[in-house]
Amino acid sequence: MILEISENTVNFHLKNVIRKMGTNNRTHGIVKAIRLGLIEFSAPARATPTLT
Repeated sequence: MILEISENTVNFHLKNVIRKMGTNNRTHGIVKAIRLGLIEFSAPARATPTLT
């Protein structure tokens, strides 16, 4: 456990964020946060190198 907080605490705060953002679920909340610039998103590195 990294932060030493319970799963219930995490869920409580997630529900509050989802409500305050005016979204219906986590996925919609994440998409909205990315579009608003609240979360920076970068594509993951490729698992296999590209041959040229």
